[in-house]
Amino acid sequence: MADSVNVYIGTWLNHSNNVLTLTLRDKEAAILAAALVIFVGFVANHAWNILKFVLHQLRTTRVAENELHQQQQIVLRNSANHVHAFLLMTRLAFGWGITKRRVSRMAAFEGSIFLMILTLLGSLGWAAVQVSLAVVWTAAGDQFLVVPSHCGWIPRYNNVSTPEAQTYYDVIKGGMDMANTYQLQCYRQRNESSSDNKRCGSFPVPHIDWVGTDADCPFGNKNLCVATNSTPFRMDTGYINSQTHLGINTGYQDSIDYRYIATCSPLVPDYRVSKNGSLYYYYGNNTDIQEDFPGERATWVQNITGRTDDNHYNVWAFSYVVDKEFRNLIRDWRPNATMIPKDKSAFTMSIFFITAGQMFYVSENYDPIFSTKPKPGRVINNVPAYTPENPMSILGCIEEQEICNPSAPEPNKCMLLSRNAENVTVFSRLNLNPVQSATTLILRNELEKNLFRNYVNYLTPQLLASTSLVRGTRSYFQYLDFPRDHWRVEVSRWFDVNLIMLQHAFVDYVVGPDDPEAIALVAGPEDNTNTTEEIRAELDRGCQRQIVRNVNGVRNFNFRAILFVIGPGFAIMVLGFTIDSLAAWAQGLLRKGEARRALWVRDDMLQPKREGEGDDGYERVLLGGVSGGGGGWAAGEGTEYLGGYTGYSNGRQQQDQVKVPLVAASPVGGGYKSPGLGYSPG
Repeated sequence: MADSVNVYIGTWLNHSNNVLTLTLRDKEAAILAAALVIFVGFVANHAWNILKFVLHQLRTTRVAENELHQQQQIVLRNSANHVHAFLLMTRLAFGWGITKRRVSRMAAFEGSIFLMILTLLGSLGWAAVQVSLAVVWTAAGDQFLVVPSHCGWIPRYNNVSTPEAQTYYDVIKGGMDMANTYQLQCYRQRNESSSDNKRCGSFPVPHIDWVGTDADCPFGNKNLCVATNSTPFRMDTGYINSQTHLGINTGYQDSIDYRYIATCSPLVPDYRVSKNGSLYYYYGNNTDIQEDFPGERATWVQNITGRTDDNHYNVWAFSYVVDKEFRNLIRDWRPNATMIPKDKSAFTMSIFFITAGQMFYVSENYDPIFSTKPKPGRVINNVPAYTPENPMSILGCIEEQEICNPSAPEPNKCMLLSRNAENVTVFSRLNLNPVQSATTLILRNELEKNLFRNYVNYLTPQLLASTSLVRGTRSYFQYLDFPRDHWRVEVSRWFDVNLIMLQHAFVDYVVGPDDPEAIALVAGPEDNTNTTEEIRAELDRGCQRQIVRNVNGVRNFNFRAILFVIGPGFAIMVLGFTIDSLAAWAQGLLRKGEARRALWVRDDMLQPKREGEGDDGYERVLLGGVSGGGGGWAAGEGTEYLGGYTGYSNGRQQQDQVKVPLVAASPVGGGYKSPGLGYSPG
């Protein structure tokens, strides 16, 4: 299903996780992902420009430093990024002492360890940032906004003889086949493997969880429920939220909650009369079993004479809607008054007649629906063959549906719902806003079909027990040894299928059917004339609110995360590109730190070339001659020298350019000790 839907390409707000989502096709998504990684790499380089400038300036002092410090400053000045700086610092630390130096190798290592750790942490940190960029798309989730194709639903056709009705039931049958497969793959084993299954990833949630518990007999006459080897079974979904579970992309205040409860039990088969080769079952609107006229008001008639070709499982289902407030009858049978529970105001009662025909079981069964006679009826190929205990088994269920406004206060927060209830009453009683009312209309349209009785008639196979049949020469054999409560497995499957069809209904409302003949039957939001213009407008907007998951060919990004990366990233890049110019402007304005900037300029590896060409890249201020000769620099008496770069031994007159006096050079062993230059022989 989700592979065939069209999804919105662009930016949208996912209300389920409050993420501003950018959806792109895979090709554009790959380009954006690569561009973000490259962009962060550029940001890392400019972040290093900022850090190395700050480190260089902080490490520049008025005190004469040794030659290791001098070379570390040059490395900081000329390194391209954290990795480059780390490699150069490592080479400087471990390569020290190969030539004669006044700083020992151990001292060089100890003096470099801080910068090595700092640059290494910076390298690892920015690498981690680039790796963590995956959060930009993984944190955006796998939910996608559906672009409507044929928004609306197909009205119910009661006249089954028309072509439109046949198309309508074909659509239902196709949905049932899908639900049957989905239930097998995604519901029967609710675990991580089913959640990871691509097939299970189309709906907003892989499966709607529910709880099954033992219950009291749900019918008015408690003696109707089989008590031997059986306990009534209650299935309860809890509250299903239209946003979280059904994928309607609205805020929580615009969502609705829906609850589905079904309580089932095998019924005692005693309400029957045998006459003229037929069994007449009475669970309908009668007081006494009709002995004289068994056909009168019989709920079901079974012919037990002769040999039937239906020697496998068959199910016949009937339902009756009970609503003590809205008394319009919707029924295909009317139960006996003793069946109707007194403590329920709105519900649907269903009854199922199940026959195994003349099939055989290879082992004795105690399940009340699939029970066998205690002794084998025949021996076939030396294998005992057990026959069904009853020609017909009866199962009864009561289904309750509740709708709630999660934003409303008590006591008008929830109400029991039936097909009889009028929409206007539901809207007003629950104080639903137009968005909630539109969602309720879509839900109620599905609830007209969302009953055991409706789906069991279209389900193939109707019973899971049919999947373990083996056909013999003239009969079917059931080779499985059923547990005593196998009937619970069967009704659990029906319950699952109802929930799957509910999930599918909301997606199908937006996408529409695949069959062109069915598309022609779709009634759009504008065709719903039984409501207000405001609600019809929200029905139309609802066509653009449906979410699905795991669509092929597209990918989501967290748009806020992208902005968070790009915004500060550009700021870092601009600052990294201009920090020395900004610092020069500030130093000139404050008349402080100009000497440090001079060393920053001097330590540039291109500065010697500029000086050789008569351009040192800095405003010249003559403080006195500094002459080089005999392999080193010599500062004249009274001349104050700003260290920072080991000068040339070319013997030519140099004009220093600093504006502030620093520590004067002093003779050491026939040479001079200049700040930042270390020892040079005279």
